Parts: sequence; C-alpha cells; structure tokens
Amino acid sequence: MNRSASQLARLGVTATVFAVLAGCAGIEEISTPTVDVPETVALGVMPEPLSDSPTLPPPPSPPTTVGEPAPEDTVPSEPLALPLRDHVDGHRLLMIGDGTLASAAPGTDRQLCDALSVFGWEAEVVTFAGVDDLTYVPAVLDLRLRPEEGVDWDAVALWVGNELPADGLGVADLTETLDATIERLAPRPVVLYTLTELDAGRVTFNEIIRTRSDEHPNVAVIDFGELAGAAEEVLELDGVSLSSDGRKRLPLITAQALGEAPVNDDGGCIDPDDD
Repeated sequence: MNRSASQLARLGVTATVFAVLAGCAGIEEISTPTVDVPETVALGVMPEPLSDSPTLPPPPSPPTTVGEPAPEDTVPSEPLALPLRDHVDGHRLLMIGDGTLASAAPGTDRQLCDALSVFGWEAEVVTFAGVDDLTYVPAVLDLRLRPEEGVDWDAVALWVGNELPADGLGVADLTETLDATIERLAPRPVVLYTLTELDAGRVTFNEIIRTRSDEHPNVAVIDFGELAGAAEEVLELDGVSLSSDGRKRLPLITAQALGEAPVNDDGGCIDPDDD
C-alpha cells in the first residue's frame, strides 16, 4: 500500500474507532471527531497556542529560594496549548499514574492503548495502585528517563493524586512532586490530568494541578475531572478505579488532547523491557 492509501486507511480507522467508543461511552458533550483532525481541540479550558511554531517553549527559569519575593516584572506563563502533537517531534509518551490509571492500563483494559495506537502514539504506562504517597514518580523517572542510554520520551503524562490523603500532607506531597517532576523534565511537555472531584480534598488537588501551568511553560492540563462527568458515572464504589463508562471516556478525552502523533510509525502500548 502506498503512503497516501495507508494514511487514508488509517484515518478511516480513526473515525470508526471514535464512533464506536463515543457510542459506548454515552458522552454527549464530546463530539465524534471527523476524519480531518482539527488544528486545535475544543476542551473547554484549553488556551490558545503559544505560537505557530511547532517547537517547544524554552525551559522554565530555575526556582527561586523559598521565601524570596518574585521580581515585580514576573508574570504567569502561558499554559502549553493542546493538542500535544503541536509541541513534539516524535511519538513516545511515558504515562505515570496511580490506581485510577491502573484501572485502564494495558493489563486491565485495552481501550486506552487502542486509541493511542490509532493516533500513532507509542506509550509506556507505569502505574502504582494502593500507594498513598508519590515517591514512585521520581523512582520511575530514575529507571525510565535515561537519555544518555537512549531511553527518552517526547512527553510525559501524570495522573496522580487520586489516592493521596486529603490533608496537608497530601497537598504538600502533590505540590512538591509535581513541581520537581515538571522542572526535571523541562523542556519536555508534561501533561497533567485533573481528578474526578469526589470530595473536597480532590477539589483542592485539582486547584494545585490546574495552577502548575502558571509557573511552568511546559505544562498542559487535560481536565478529565471536568470533561468526564460526575463521580458516580466514571468511578467505581472504591472512589479510585474507573467504571466501565470511565474507561470508555478516558481514551476519547486523551486522544482528543494528544491529537495525531507527528510521525507515522505504529503506536500502542509498549513493554518497559523493550528499551
């Protein structure tokens, strides 16, 4: 099959997969994409693109000393505008998450991997269920971010906080881990998922997640908590695992936010041992 025919066939599959997933998910507010992937994706809270250039924004300035006042001319940075494809040259995506992402990981459900594959993204999904702190995030990066050895990623997505204690310790852990991770990964794009707002604690966590882009120009936010629907629709009774509808809505929301990868290689979920 020549390249043009292959691309047409692939886009036909894209439309079919979205039609099936959207029908199963029952999401009225997320429209089924057409064959032509749009330049921007209507995600409600997403900002306008930084520029017409596909290159990444510059890395953030080094953090100031704790307690040091910010310069008077300091202004919040512009969030990284989605879709993600506009800010990367490749298609490798590392996804790190807790029990919520684990409920949609390759060993549990294939719908997320299928959507990533259709859109050309090659993703590794690393999850830790039942853990009430975020020490696993830097540990995963220590193992899976080794550019000097050829193990690198075009972007990293984090879906964390669903299992943190809803108190001061949880707030401090989430804030410190997100900031440290974002700075460590810069200038690579970092995609943050918001949480389903099951309680007041998660409302607070979402405020932290959404405001990370105020200080970090390499951050984009997928507002899953807003787009996916009410907690009783997308979560199981444990308040962490995605329900059947939640597992159907996650691929749709993720694919829209990522867009089609800027390379034509086959995508899907990969095994960590493959690198």
